[in-house]
Amino acid sequence: MTITVYWSFIISVICALFLTALITALILNENFRRDLSASDNKANIFNVISIEGAVILILCCLFFYGLLFPVLNPNLTFSALAEAKGIDNEEIQDTNDLFDNYLTVKGRVSDLFNENTDLYNRIVVLEEQKDKMIEISNIAETVESLPSAFDESKADDKTNESKEMYNFPSKKVGPWSELRDSISIIVTVPGNVKKGNARVCPEYIGHKYSVISNTHIDGEPIQGSAEVLHANDYIFKANDCSKKIKFDMQISCEDANNIFTSKVITCDKEGKAKWQQGNLQRLDALMTKTQDSSELVILLSE
Repeated sequence: MTITVYWSFIISVICALFLTALITALILNENFRRDLSASDNKANIFNVISIEGAVILILCCLFFYGLLFPVLNPNLTFSALAEAKGIDNEEIQDTNDLFDNYLTVKGRVSDLFNENTDLYNRIVVLEEQKDKMIEISNIAETVESLPSAFDESKADDKTNESKEMYNFPSKKVGPWSELRDSISIIVTVPGNVKKGNARVCPEYIGHKYSVISNTHIDGEPIQGSAEVLHANDYIFKANDCSKKIKFDMQISCEDANNIFTSKVITCDKEGKAKWQQGNLQRLDALMTKTQDSSELVILLSE
């Protein structure tokens, strides 16, 4: 079987040997060269070469072609070579299938990578847009709170209704208002928070809040000054922080003293809380998110 597969190479080697022998004879044997050249007592072709010389020249061409035949006409297929090496056709087919699967998976991975890249870029754009958006209240609630003049039975009021709604942005009414709704929170004073800072759950992190007292003692409101605090640290870094922790914000003793007054809390030299009302360990307060510079720019542009 091996001979059948490599027969073209065997013939090429034989032709190479004969061609080498003829060239060697032409170079080394003077009588051989003389016999091939044209002469008066021999049959010549165009008085250039003898008949014997022409035959030798044709043989040289045939041997040279035989030498190059495997290169000019390759017939050693992959299947034939595999069969000569004793490789089963089923193994060849399994290898082909495996390579096809590899190309398919590679193409799919490339597609998924491009899709993920597009999704990532889209998410980045949406995040940038979200950061520039102003947090607004519910529009439906704003419309419901309008005066009862918007009565469909009063046709003349429909013009006033349109004008009123058209002027909402300029009057900063409802969703366009620069003011925010306050949030009721519970404050604690652990004693290791710096003035002006606050610890909060993840949903409040990264913003500044104006905090004012909502605490009452014996029915009397305790009202100090409002303090703007930067929520730059976590109470508990978890998504369910607000469900597991019974308070909403931790602040410094100095800020607590300003918000709740010395009637409720004072501070020692180390900044630790000294409670004036022994039963008050957690304080009620109201918190309002303040507008940062990017929000103000958006509001002014409107």
